[in-house]
Formats: sequence, structure tokens, C-alpha cells
Amino acid sequence: PEFLMVEAFEEAMQDAGVEKKDIDAAWFSSCFAENNVGKSAIPLAAALKLPFLPVTRTENFCASGTEAIRAACYAVASGACEIALAVGVEKLKDIGYGGLPDFSQLRGIYNRQIYPNMTAPGMFAMMATKYF
Repeated sequence: PEFLMVEAFEEAMQDAGVEKKDIDAAWFSSCFAENNVGKSAIPLAAALKLPFLPVTRTENFCASGTEAIRAACYAVASGACEIALAVGVEKLKDIGYGGLPDFSQLRGIYNRQIYPNMTAPGMFAMMATKYF
């Protein structure tokens, strides 16, 4: 997935007319990190060669990329950053990932509630119904 980040980053920087030195902080998102890039934001800093830049990893299932954008927007809106970077990356097809996650081996009340609807929309719908 690192090459996906690099290509998207370089094109975005060129489109925006921004240089690396202008970025104040970055947010990195990936849902299935164990299969891709790991649990930290270090792959973002390393792949994009952004040393000494505060980077944060976000995860929010299918909304992980949106969570990174939201955090970057809040940083700019609050004045903490002038320019913030949000990057979301996921590439499951090259790691042998065959589809939806298998929760059958997991235990606990949450997993019993979502097990019948294994798609992300199904899981979110059940959680929303339970909440409201």
C-alpha cells in the first residue's frame, strides 16, 4: 500500500501547489492494518519521507478515511495546523484476503449481535437499530 500513498501524495501536492515543508501534521487511516501497514502511523511518515512531522493513525472500520479527513479538518479549523494531510490506504487483494472478515472464532456479546449480518452495512444497520 505504500506505493499507493506515494503516488496519491505526490499528485495531491502538485495539484494543491503545496510543498512537504508546508505540512504541519498528518493523519493516516487503514482499517485492516494487520494485513497492510501495521498499527502505527509510521508507514505514512516513512513512505512519504515526512520526518519530524506529527502523524496520527485513525481507524473507524469503513469510515477510516473519513475519520482521518475529519481529524485533519478539526486541526485546521481549531488553528492547530495551517495545512494538514489526511491519507487513507487499503489494499487487500494482494495479501490473499478473500472477502469479509471471519468473526466466527470471536466471542462476546458484540460478535453475537453482528454475526448474522457480516457485511459492513448490515453490521452498521444492526448497531444503529440497537442504539435507537
